[in-house]
Amino acid sequence: MSAPEHARGPGGTKWIRAMAAGFAAIVSVSLLATPALAKPADEAESWGYLHAQCWQEQVAQPRNICEVGPHEEPGLAIIVSNIVRLDGKAFDPHARFTAELKRLHGLDMEPREAGPMASWQLAEAAQVDAMRITRRVEKGKVAVLALSLEPERLADEPNAEEIDRIPPPLPDVTAAWQDEALTVWRADTTCGLRDANGGNVLPPLVADPFGEAGEGCPFQVAQGYGLYAFHVARNGAICGEDGVCTEIYGPDGNQLLVADYSPNLLPAHRSLHSLGLLVTGDRIQRLWSFPERRYISGTLPFFDLGPDERVLIGDTTIRHNRVAVTFERYRSPAAEAFSDTADEYALFFLDTRRFEDVVLADAPSAAPPEEPPAFAGYESEMIDACADDSAWLLSEDRRAGQYLENSYYEFDKRFRAVTGTLTRDIAEAGTDPARLSTLEARLDAVMPRLARLLTGVAAPADSLSVARVAGAFELQSPERPAPGEPHTAWLRAALAQEMVLGEDYAAADLAGETIDAFLTSLGKVRYGLRTLARADVEDREAEISALQREARGLEDIWRKDFRPVLKRTIFAEAPPLAQRLHRRVRDMCSDLRQ
Repeated sequence: MSAPEHARGPGGTKWIRAMAAGFAAIVSVSLLATPALAKPADEAESWGYLHAQCWQEQVAQPRNICEVGPHEEPGLAIIVSNIVRLDGKAFDPHARFTAELKRLHGLDMEPREAGPMASWQLAEAAQVDAMRITRRVEKGKVAVLALSLEPERLADEPNAEEIDRIPPPLPDVTAAWQDEALTVWRADTTCGLRDANGGNVLPPLVADPFGEAGEGCPFQVAQGYGLYAFHVARNGAICGEDGVCTEIYGPDGNQLLVADYSPNLLPAHRSLHSLGLLVTGDRIQRLWSFPERRYISGTLPFFDLGPDERVLIGDTTIRHNRVAVTFERYRSPAAEAFSDTADEYALFFLDTRRFEDVVLADAPSAAPPEEPPAFAGYESEMIDACADDSAWLLSEDRRAGQYLENSYYEFDKRFRAVTGTLTRDIAEAGTDPARLSTLEARLDAVMPRLARLLTGVAAPADSLSVARVAGAFELQSPERPAPGEPHTAWLRAALAQEMVLGEDYAAADLAGETIDAFLTSLGKVRYGLRTLARADVEDREAEISALQREARGLEDIWRKDFRPVLKRTIFAEAPPLAQRLHRRVRDMCSDLRQ
């Protein structure tokens, strides 16, 4: 294996060369350390993964994994594939690895194999060991890029957890459109769309699509699909008085759609074409179903848009084991789509073709108001988190640490009181809306208590704000406080960093996954209670059984996984909690001042 010439650069020092040589040795050691990883002589299947590496060159503007910024960056980059077959059933992983790395990052690199092993479980264990050893030995001087080649393991051998996360497949509605019956052509001074008989297809009232600079030339909307479009100048007879609109034609050359308010068909949504969907619009985007020849998103769940606000459609997502498309409301005049941050969401579920879980703001909690505990008075004190080098965290009274300890004790007590009988309560309340409302209120009441430990989770557990927090922990990028936020927000941020950004990389990785799993399971239980409260539940017994399983899983995740992570982080004696919090807050303050 060799890195591309342009990626070598001046970083080829002795220690980097030792690291580059060392990774292959680490992989070998991790494989040899477990005799069970050897492939039996009569085993028909073999599994493994591919890896490549490059010495990173420091540049002003990072462009790919082999080129990094000039400050505190790793020196070696390791590209690792997912688990793949290495036997006769393989899909040529070497060629796919090379092609994907070239397509995504512009690199020409040859991979090495790690394997063969008798099963994907053994291959996955070897990969985890190799990454853990590398991160521990090199202490952050190694950057790791995961390269997805093919979800073979998920497709071939899903386990019970994976099966539970796979939503039912949506019917294929695009088979009739998966052809390219028309031909787009262009010459020096003209262009057009030609059918199989050689006839030209043109929008009505358009004689010359080439125009002054060819802006009106036809184009294929989606590769592999018989969908073609023209950007057409408005003239009073075609979609308005001035500007440009878009006309879309099917494989038979007949007009399907006139997007009369915008010429934009966003290429970011190519994945929706297989679902029979086009995204049209610029400032206000909508979904168009080309098999049904109609807009399917109906009335958008956003209102009172200002002059600098817009609605953009995201990609597909899995929510509550169903496929949905995200609608995002932006309150910024940014010119580029997705260049700023969306602050409100709505989900359009594709199995029912309607908006559900519309969250223009977090849904109101069902919990009755309660008096906060005495220790919560600490939250209202006026403390500047960054003043005097954050010395408030090192005071002799240990109030910051005691606040987190008390928050942990209170949440643990209330959460166990709710979940200890939750499975039985679900069965008893499954047909009683009043009792279901009581369960919802009890579950909602623990969220403000959890919010003293994790920022952003005070809303009901199935709200999108909580889902975003879960995703941030999964990616080990917990939210940082903004200037002016209360000092307790800085405490929570420091606690989150201690859990998922610690020096024990394996434990930190696991902590991020654990918190994500806990919040996700909590959201599923809350959503299940809300589902049972509806009168139109078709198979109530099945819904009750599924919710009881989720409730048992939630209790297990807290007791076996998340609770130990919190206890270890808050109550570890060396170094003391105050010192650890102080270091984290001081570093965050320093980053803000730079």
